[in-house]
Amino acid sequence: MKRLAMRSAGQAPAAFRFPAHSIRGRVGTSFKHEHVQAILADEKRDGFFEVHAENYMGAGGAPHAALSQIRQDYPVSLHGVCMSIGGPQPLDEAHLGRFKALVERYEPALVSEHLAWSTHDTTYFNDLLPLPYTAATLARVADHIDQVQEALGRQLLLENPSTYLIFPESTMSETLFIAELVRRTGCGLLLDSHDRPVADAVWKLFDVIISQCGPIPTLVEWDSDLPDWPLLKAEASAAKAIMDRHAQDFMPGKAYAAR
Repeated sequence: MKRLAMRSAGQAPAAFRFPAHSIRGRVGTSFKHEHVQAILADEKRDGFFEVHAENYMGAGGAPHAALSQIRQDYPVSLHGVCMSIGGPQPLDEAHLGRFKALVERYEPALVSEHLAWSTHDTTYFNDLLPLPYTAATLARVADHIDQVQEALGRQLLLENPSTYLIFPESTMSETLFIAELVRRTGCGLLLDSHDRPVADAVWKLFDVIISQCGPIPTLVEWDSDLPDWPLLKAEASAAKAIMDRHAQDFMPGKAYAAR
């Protein structure tokens, strides 16, 4: 990560194709084609949208036209699901190249991938599979994250996987494994769920986190059992209300007590 920071600092700034919207203090939602018309017809809001990278790896067409229109008015978070960062084999250079091209094309505010594996030899599994938490796995995944961050020239957020099972060979907890990945690579974290309204316990935890960390970008991700746009927007509005309630505690120049 140190090499990445040094290299990025020496590069001349590229010409931006889209407005450089700040993502600080914003609450985002998943960007689904079922919601495109409702989003475009809705009033502008202070949010952002997460898009799945693999849905935009074609050259053009209606998906790119819609995303380009959205990107003019909002920051986006580009989320990959097929990099197989947790896999035992080398990363697919062609896929990484396509991912990099999307980052350069849409200038996303955030870039993320799953801590999971989905390929074995030449077989692709349409799932995000968990991995054993061992020293060998940690070293391999850290190398993969470094490779992606070097290729993109920027930080990668890593999303924790669904845990379908526990491997008997695991020698560390999931929490320790992820914390060590962050320490070694400098990557960030993306922690969320996908298919239902936010639970009350999660709202309470979110309130505590925002009160201590300030207005960090927050995503309401909903990928299955997709609701109508007004319900998804309402979930984002609830998160923004919590963020706004604590905003005055993090105003520039304000003195803070130790927490």
